[in-house]
Amino acid sequence: MVDLDHFKTFTNQFFSEDLKRLFREQGGFSEQTIEKELNNFTEQSLYGYQTIAPFLPDPQEGKRLLEVGAGSLILSAYLKELGFNVVALEPIGIGFEFLRLFSQEVMRRYPQVSLLNKGAEALEESDGLFDLIFSINVIEHLPDPLGSLEQMWKRLAPGGRMLHGCPNYLIPFDPHFSIPLIPGQNHLVGRIFRGRIAENPGLWDSINHITSLAIKRRFDTHFFPGQMTEAFDRLQQDQAYAARHPFLKSVQRILSASGLLGLLRKFPGEYLTPMFFEIRKP
Repeated sequence: MVDLDHFKTFTNQFFSEDLKRLFREQGGFSEQTIEKELNNFTEQSLYGYQTIAPFLPDPQEGKRLLEVGAGSLILSAYLKELGFNVVALEPIGIGFEFLRLFSQEVMRRYPQVSLLNKGAEALEESDGLFDLIFSINVIEHLPDPLGSLEQMWKRLAPGGRMLHGCPNYLIPFDPHFSIPLIPGQNHLVGRIFRGRIAENPGLWDSINHITSLAIKRRFDTHFFPGQMTEAFDRLQQDQAYAARHPFLKSVQRILSASGLLGLLRKFPGEYLTPMFFEIRKP
């Protein structure tokens, strides 16, 4: 069972005045930026925990976990606090000063967190094997998503599983910018929505437009149903998420009025977005 109160209590420590002072003095960040980034980190970590929690093994079993794209390291630190044997994978590089400072503070407070400072494509034999490898909203940003999934699969222990959640660009819509897409015309879409994309061009350039069909061609994959309706449910529960996705709110109203929203819960997951899929190793 997901204990949200316990998780929120855990994340409250990262809103301390001492930590905010560190960001102001060492990073030169404004109060507005600090609040925005901290809220973003905790919101993403909470969503990740809610998504992956039903699939977590008993921590007493000692199974080895790998969080790919661990970002702020909040989720990995929390899982470590719960007794899980978890390793965080995150290539923290130049240009991500806030993330670097924050993750350093998490590591200072939770030195037992193991960090692999590299990308999934660089996983190697010396990193060992994992019983569960997971990521939330990471696969769509990998330069070579299928190659990275292949590397992760190689690092699965026999009987291990991978669980990944990300947008499915089989549906021509990008949730990061809340804009419709034209298949094969990314440059044109970039011109049409250049005002919105200009707010974060690096994010736009990082999107690889991965689809469920591409994944199915390479791996024996199970796609879970109901992810799209869970995204709509999140609109009601997460005000910050709803504020970023006004287009989704409009779609939700249309589907609710037409009675189609309930049908989506049973619709095959590989034909909806976002997608949440599992790849197992014999």
